[in-house]
Amino acid sequence: MMMLASTFMANAQPNSKQYELNEMVVTGQLEENSLTKSVYKVRLIDAKQIKQQGAFNLQQVLSKELNIRVFQDPLLGSNLQLQGVSGNNIKILLDGVPVIGREAGNIDLTQLNLNNIERIEMVEGPMSVNFGSDALGGVINLITKKADVNQKQLTLNSYYESIGQYNLDLNTNIGFKGGSIQAFGARNFFEGFSVNPSERVKLWKPRTQYNAGFNIAKKYKTGNIQLNNYAFYEQLSNRGIAEVDWTKASAQDQYYFTKRMGATLLWDHQIKTHENLNIVIGYNYYARTMETYLKNLVTLQETLIPSQETQHTSELNNLMSRGTYANRINKKANFQLGYESNLDWAYGSKFNGTQFIGEYSLFSSLEYRPSYKMVIRPGIRAGLNSQYQMPLIPSLHLKYDLTEQLVLRASIAKGYRAPGMKELFIQFSDINHNITGNQQLKPEHSMNTQVYLTFQKPSSSNVIKLETALFYNHINNMIGLAKSGTSNNVSFMYINLNEFDNIGFNVSGDLNSSSLQMGLAYAYIGNRTLFNGQSNNTFYFNQEVKLQLGYVFKKPELSINLYAKYNGRFQNYLYQADKNETTIGYVDPFTIVDLTGSQNFFKQKLSITYGFKNLLNYTNVNANMQNGPHSTGNNTAMMGMGRSVFCNLKYTFGS
Repeated sequence: MMMLASTFMANAQPNSKQYELNEMVVTGQLEENSLTKSVYKVRLIDAKQIKQQGAFNLQQVLSKELNIRVFQDPLLGSNLQLQGVSGNNIKILLDGVPVIGREAGNIDLTQLNLNNIERIEMVEGPMSVNFGSDALGGVINLITKKADVNQKQLTLNSYYESIGQYNLDLNTNIGFKGGSIQAFGARNFFEGFSVNPSERVKLWKPRTQYNAGFNIAKKYKTGNIQLNNYAFYEQLSNRGIAEVDWTKASAQDQYYFTKRMGATLLWDHQIKTHENLNIVIGYNYYARTMETYLKNLVTLQETLIPSQETQHTSELNNLMSRGTYANRINKKANFQLGYESNLDWAYGSKFNGTQFIGEYSLFSSLEYRPSYKMVIRPGIRAGLNSQYQMPLIPSLHLKYDLTEQLVLRASIAKGYRAPGMKELFIQFSDINHNITGNQQLKPEHSMNTQVYLTFQKPSSSNVIKLETALFYNHINNMIGLAKSGTSNNVSFMYINLNEFDNIGFNVSGDLNSSSLQMGLAYAYIGNRTLFNGQSNNTFYFNQEVKLQLGYVFKKPELSINLYAKYNGRFQNYLYQADKNETTIGYVDPFTIVDLTGSQNFFKQKLSITYGFKNLLNYTNVNANMQNGPHSTGNNTAMMGMGRSVFCNLKYTFGS
């Protein structure tokens, strides 16, 4: 379901004849399938592409992708719009298990580190049949690296960037007969950034992150079983303005502590040829704590300020299980039956006690081939939600090979999302916030239509790919934060915004060979929101252009890559509940350009990636998007930290 070609490149090897044609994907599939055969349009970003970009978290990768807008909040981190839809409507998975811990409806993408990620798979549009609530706008699935049973390796990786970023991580893989053990640990340190480096109050807040985890995998004759565990910790510092007079020099500093922990059990069993059983069981924990201290700027002593407005903690938990049974009946048909259960609970001062939400579903899909050129995939999901009555959720996907090189994909699907824990129950007020949940919220319902036409011509020396796409989204009862109150007492409440419409067009072209990779893509996307029956039918359109150029030198083993993305003027509606009126928010256009080089030494044991980021030196751009609890308040949007130089060194011991 992708909106454009994503300029899939960078995986070509000198003697490869098929390049990306045989890349395998798992997200939304009845069984592991290739990109070209999948009835869904899946966008794939692999570890090699991540490395060549010099990226170490999800925000850095997605900000370069077409039809994705990444926005930055000073305290909540980065969030995204995918296909014009954002927030709770984008489901982010780690090995098929939901990532929890949304703040203002968004997962902070900078907290999702990629040091142990093998590839990223994205499917745009409603995936509610396959993945339930929160998948109304699309799915982003992070697939962790799989340990090699034949390897014993230790990899040391370091990263430096001139904006004040210092990272170090360690990964080990021990293979044994029929299995493997993998462990990793990482520390990322960012000292903060402002245009004026002497400022104590940083716009981009200082943060320190720690990641650790281990995976145990065991293969047997008819399947495999794997246990994944991870832990994450972050400290974000929000330094206050210095107050200096003849008696004191002090400031109020806030610290935000985030904890993430998770464990996942994956079991994949082949019952017979083309008959598979897959079970996933996962538990995730998320906690965010704010503490406020009075800091003596002379002695540097800190004293905790004990009050409800200056200290708070919220904790979220998710226990899920998902199982699928897939069977190929004959050459023309195969089907999938599945179940999914999610139990969420939260507690802390923000929730006035402990709150529970449960959702339990059954789903099924059938892939039928009336001819060797056509695949039809209908699907349906039915379920129970502890707070709301769930409707039947249908979808229909079509893939038709017009010729061997020209493929048509089309889909029509309904989406559904029940309000989340914070939207329903949060009651939160402090010196920076006043946010109220709303237990009268209605669930969101959507209808999505997409059409893709892909021309792909492989040869012994290159692959040429052209793609065009059209899509339309309609969402009823879309949920958002509405601003109310006075300028001195601003408050926010979750409300249903009535209707949201989104239309778009994309076109792209790619050329991939053993030495040259080129990609150019263009998107034209429009949004419209109707509040409380208001009849403004204007669509606000924005444009995006993505360019990627890469060249591989065989001797020395060096690749040079240029990434450029133009983000046109972005406009949307903002709603002020107390006045029952709308205004137009905007972000001015800007362009991000990165130039990187990647080189291998000592039979690929040593890898060096280096280059320049944000060559055009963007920092803040003019904007009016002050409709959230953490807006900067100065009519600008945070879009970059200026021009920087980076270097990434990676060395692998063993074989």
